[in-house]
Amino acid sequence: MIELSDGNVNLLIGPEQQAAFQHTLETLTAKEGVACVLLIDTAGKIIAGAGGLGHLELATVAALAAGDFATTRALAHRVGEKEFSLVFQRERELNVYLQAVGEESLLVVLFDQAQGLGPVRVLVRQVQADLRHTLDECPRAVVGPDVLQATVEDAPATPATPAEAERAGQTPAPASPATGKPAASPKAPAAAAPSKLVKNPPADLIRKFWRIKTLAEDCVKAGVPTSAAKAWREARDLIGRVATTISAGEAAETRKLLADVERILMAAYEGVIAERKVEDEDLVSVQIWHQLVDQSAAPFADVFGERTASILGNVDRDSVDRHPDVLGRAVAGHLPDDGLAALRSWPKDRRRQAVARAFLDLLLNRLWVTDKLLGRAAGDALVERWRTGLAARTDDSLPPGLKPALGYLFAQALRRSTSRKRSAPAGPSESTAAAEGGPTSSDGGRA
Repeated sequence: MIELSDGNVNLLIGPEQQAAFQHTLETLTAKEGVACVLLIDTAGKIIAGAGGLGHLELATVAALAAGDFATTRALAHRVGEKEFSLVFQRERELNVYLQAVGEESLLVVLFDQAQGLGPVRVLVRQVQADLRHTLDECPRAVVGPDVLQATVEDAPATPATPAEAERAGQTPAPASPATGKPAASPKAPAAAAPSKLVKNPPADLIRKFWRIKTLAEDCVKAGVPTSAAKAWREARDLIGRVATTISAGEAAETRKLLADVERILMAAYEGVIAERKVEDEDLVSVQIWHQLVDQSAAPFADVFGERTASILGNVDRDSVDRHPDVLGRAVAGHLPDDGLAALRSWPKDRRRQAVARAFLDLLLNRLWVTDKLLGRAAGDALVERWRTGLAARTDDSLPPGLKPALGYLFAQALRRSTSRKRSAPAGPSESTAAAEGGPTSSDGGRA
């Protein structure tokens, strides 16, 4: 018994089929000039063979032939050819002729130069029908449903974090007392039934199983089981029904179920990728806001040195009070990872607007304080520093949703009061007192 597998279907070749293949191949090697004939699968495994090559290893010849033929087949399909062959000719010694026998196997004929290619092609055509007939008699063990079930059962469909649970509309997994992290759900054993022999399953179903399996694996890598848990469970339930319908020979119902599975998984995959793109853009936006925040701290650092952090904490206090959901999570004007994770559960538009408004408030407030404490020239230098830093980025690296907010930032920077005379930067002692909320001179500061 020979078992050949492509990952979805096992082709089982029994003694009777093996003898039939052998007899057919021996009719070829009986012809003058034909040295060796091999029937191999598309992976290069030998099904049957006749003749010999002396010093050459047949297993190596079969593997190399399968690789070359796969490349040629892909090229032929590109130009619209269904039936094709491949020839390696040399002026001396042996030539090789490759011919597909259905979609599962390949005939390799090695002949000497004296034979000529034309007669070999005629001989191959004469035996192709017999080889295909014997292949059709071989039973197939369909493992497609089992493979799909294993793929979807191995991936947990419970969101790993409370934020993911909220986005998926589920109750988050309870936290582990030891770690504080969501406890892992016990993995249920795969419910796949043992593979059943099916006589000649339709080729389109075989290809569909393989395509959906690949799609399911991509979904797992993209996080669909957690980010789109409802769709993943729905697809998993349908795959369970597929295992029953294909074993019962219900090809039409199997096609319908597989089409529904593919549609659900593709929609979920595209949705997660689109959301991931939005999240990536928002992450870049936050990084740019952080860059502007760091630049806005530089004028204070030049004057106050080590006292900058405490001074900016006082400067930013009003902005934090106005935007607690965003800036209340920030540390020195930066959103840490847990703050970003909390914002991911918000709807996209709300998240973008809240972040933009909070950082615009903080930056414009720092610019106003820079003008007041350090002088208008220091404020102008800060605006120019912002422009220079952003100019170093290409237009493509700026998320589209960030550009209106940056435009507003610079528009407000230009609209700063022009009636106030430019003043020299305040002395360190006066600036410190004002920023820390202490008394200033009697002509307009805090009392």
